[in-house]
This record gives sequence, C-alpha cells and structure tokens, in this order.
Amino acid sequence: MTQEYNDKRNNENDSNEEPEENKTINLIIREQDGPSIKFKTKCSVTFNRILDMYAKETGKSKHDLRLIYKGKIVGQGVTPFDLRLEDGDELEVVASQTGGFWPI
Repeated sequence: MTQEYNDKRNNENDSNEEPEENKTINLIIREQDGPSIKFKTKCSVTFNRILDMYAKETGKSKHDLRLIYKGKIVGQGVTPFDLRLEDGDELEVVASQTGGFWPI
C-alpha cells in the first residue's frame, strides 16, 4: 500500500514538469546572404509552420525555400523535438532547387 502511494506521488511530481515536446525554445534561422531571424517556438510545432512564419517575415514564398540542419534537408512534417534541437540551435534556409541533369 505504501509503495503505491509513493509511486502516485512520484507520478504527480513528474506531471508538474513540462514535457520536452511542449518546451519552448529559440531557433535561429539564417540565410546565406541575409540576416538571421530568431523564432520562439514550441518543440512540437512542425517545420512546415516554422517555414510559414519565416516566409511571412521575409516576404518570400515558402515553396521556394528549404530548411537545412547539419547539412541535411529538414522535412516539413518534422518537429524540433524529433531532431532533439536545443535552445539557440541554428538552421539554414536555402532556395529550393528543382531538376537534375538531362541525358545526352
């Protein structure tokens, strides 16, 4: 009986702490030839929404932009929580490129 009570108390204490994915962090998004913009966002917000905010702030079309983190393109359905981003982490925004090569 005492053990159950202690477990319940521990669970109650854990619920007072904010879950990691609801935590708010500051992300810095920088463009190669432009200024850096800081966004305060929850870790559960998708990069689709973050890219929307960036496009609105800069007046660019989000369809022409891609986010890069550690050299890899970030999917728009991914969240900062998924990538284990921390407060102050930087992402790079680049122009979307289409195409490839034409065979000879």
